Amino acid sequence: MAKVSEAHLEARKQSILDAASRVFSRCGFRATTMAEVAREAGISPGAIYRYFKCKDDLAVGCFHESMQTVHDQWLEPIPPGQPPLEEFGSLGRITFGMLKDPAQREETILAMEHSLNLARKGDKAGLTALRQEHEGAVDGIRRRVAAAQRAGEISPDLDVAALAEAFFAFYWGARMARLVHPEADTDAQFEQILTLLHLSGPRDRA
Repeated sequence: MAKVSEAHLEARKQSILDAASRVFSRCGFRATTMAEVAREAGISPGAIYRYFKCKDDLAVGCFHESMQTVHDQWLEPIPPGQPPLEEFGSLGRITFGMLKDPAQREETILAMEHSLNLARKGDKAGLTALRQEHEGAVDGIRRRVAAAQRAGEISPDLDVAALAEAFFAFYWGARMARLVHPEADTDAQFEQILTLLHLSGPRDRA
């Protein structure tokens, strides 16, 4: 019985997230009210607060799931025996390939609005949490680039920390670019980054 109850609660929570995503996408985060989300979901406003304590919490829930999937992939240990740069390329292709999912547009908008809202309010706790989440993803990138450098696959002259930050910034730039130009070939752009990394390797220098 408990399992059925949990499944029902989870389904209700997901229906609220789906409704919120649609309303946020149409109206924008700042203009949306919890009452509008409730109408879209076909429930009372009070019911939403059983699952989400405020609108910010609801917005985070809307884009957290798929972003967490990407984030967790980069936190995984590097598989033993696989060339680091090869693993970096495979994981990067998965990450950038997800940007072609139409749902990513709404999630990018929500993520940007959430970040801007935290900055506008000067929400130090919220910004710190967001920064820590970003730093975790950057560290996953850094570990892979550092492993490729130790393996002699890329130049020893590259600043691993700065390169990881640059790659993370490029990823978010690609997400934003697709808002303006949905047909942008971000996969091809990532392949060019891989090419540059390969060309930097000592074994490729002539």
